[in-house]
Amino acid sequence: QESPRNFCFRCQRGGNLLCCESCTRSFHPDHHDPPISAEELKFLGDSWACCFCSNSPIHSSEHCFTCGGAGEIAKPLMPCKSCLRSYHPGCSSLPYSEELPNTRCESCVFREILHVESIRASRIIKDRDAKDVEVLLLKLEGKGHRHNLWVPFSVVSSMYPRKIQAYRGPRRIPYSGSVPEIPPEWLKVHKVIAFRKHPSEYLVKWRNLPYSEVSWDSAKFVKENFPACILQYEESLRVVETNRPSTRPKGLIDFHQKTPYLVEGMSLFDYQLEGLNWMRFGWSTRQNGILADEMGLGKTIQAVAFVASLHDAGWTHPFLIVAPLSTLENWEREFSLWAPQLRTLLFHGSAESRKIIARYELGAKRGRIHVIITSYETIMVDARSDNIISKLQPFQSLVVDEGHRLKAGNESVLVRSLSKVKASHKVLLTGTPLQTNLQELHALLNFLNPIAFHKNGSFEALSTSEDVQLLRERLQPFILRRTKWDVKLDLPPRVEVEVPVPLSNIQVDCYAAILDKSFSVLTHSRRSGARNVLMELRKCCNHAFLVSDIGMGVAEYPRLKLLISASGKLSILDGMLQRLKDE
Repeated sequence: QESPRNFCFRCQRGGNLLCCESCTRSFHPDHHDPPISAEELKFLGDSWACCFCSNSPIHSSEHCFTCGGAGEIAKPLMPCKSCLRSYHPGCSSLPYSEELPNTRCESCVFREILHVESIRASRIIKDRDAKDVEVLLLKLEGKGHRHNLWVPFSVVSSMYPRKIQAYRGPRRIPYSGSVPEIPPEWLKVHKVIAFRKHPSEYLVKWRNLPYSEVSWDSAKFVKENFPACILQYEESLRVVETNRPSTRPKGLIDFHQKTPYLVEGMSLFDYQLEGLNWMRFGWSTRQNGILADEMGLGKTIQAVAFVASLHDAGWTHPFLIVAPLSTLENWEREFSLWAPQLRTLLFHGSAESRKIIARYELGAKRGRIHVIITSYETIMVDARSDNIISKLQPFQSLVVDEGHRLKAGNESVLVRSLSKVKASHKVLLTGTPLQTNLQELHALLNFLNPIAFHKNGSFEALSTSEDVQLLRERLQPFILRRTKWDVKLDLPPRVEVEVPVPLSNIQVDCYAAILDKSFSVLTHSRRSGARNVLMELRKCCNHAFLVSDIGMGVAEYPRLKLLISASGKLSILDGMLQRLKDE
């Protein structure tokens, strides 16, 4: 990476340069105004100021930092938001446009772009001379997207040629004149995870971005715009004294006859209350189990209520929730809705994200996190290398969502990884405990109770009705299964409406291209080849971009609108969702 200090401000060439201490300019001695002789070089101090800085009142907002002139109606001054300097737009080497005005002087811009993380977008603007100038949106290292800078392509290409090449890419389409947007959510604070006094800054996790992209931001900005996040952070540091029982009950505990206090106005159905009491009974008697309610009966809510009831009773050891990656945010959302008094933490992501979480969330707040929500993949990686979760053991309870994923038994890496987790109680949530054969059910029960279900002989020898009845009686304490018919939910009858959907224009072209390309395969009547063609056609009918090399020449912006318009099904769904939202 090359700095603007490596080039002479006059001739833009390298060599033996004098670097100004007040700005980012550098000069060959003979290119300075006035030129500096060899004799004068011997007497220059360490804090040398160039002609621009020595002749210009740099700490005055009433004069141009570059030319030293005052502001006029015809030549107004632009204030730099990063320093106290002002400048005439025409005096800056950076392009100025009414559409995209500069908010920083060129000295501050050059200083900040010495550390560029990536190029996010590009666009064409008109400068004051009505000339087209391409500018790039730069993401700076260690800073959030709200600090992104628009910088001329000519400046970035001289400093970061490799980043330009990576951004353009070998197959990247030419510039189309459109601007990819930074999602607004990326500019909002999701949570504050740390604070430092010098300078006064908060370490911020941005909404919809992983922990690997946390950044320090000014305390003033966070306090003025996201005060609730600061209150949440300060609350997370507070140690809550609870009347925790001295010993865990060894027998039965009181059943809830009505919904325990969760959130005002929220209540459980009777069958969900039964599921809550069933899990509390299993916890008190140290008996693991499978909550096997049919999909749609609220297994997640019952598990949240179970965790909240134990916490409210004083059992504040952390609870571990293991779920598919796609459902982690839903789990966090359900906890915030039904049990906001619990402090939850999503623990997943890249190695860098997990390292940050371990340092700032689990390390600094050890014992203050009530519920840890993680994914299958993270559990396996942690058991193999990180060993972060093992340091938090033992857990009060381990809840595994989509528990049928454990049907492979000890042959599965996931099962072996979960078996290493020390928990006082384990619950599997699954709507399909028995999918193919009884051996899969035995694998789930063996995970929960390896002593009682060490062998699967009783699962294989089911020759008579008496054997089946004995097995049912044996499994009854370990499995709670209800269907929609059992609980008699007042649900309206299901109505299916088939809507014929035409292909989009891109899909039509893609469909025809696949047929043309596969003409020889189809004419030779090879069954295997025809299957592959049909699969490609099926993918095309769902979405054109599911077929490789399709859509590479399409403009990138707006990306969401492009993804919707490229599929007839998504176009119909988009209209239906908008109508549903309006109603």
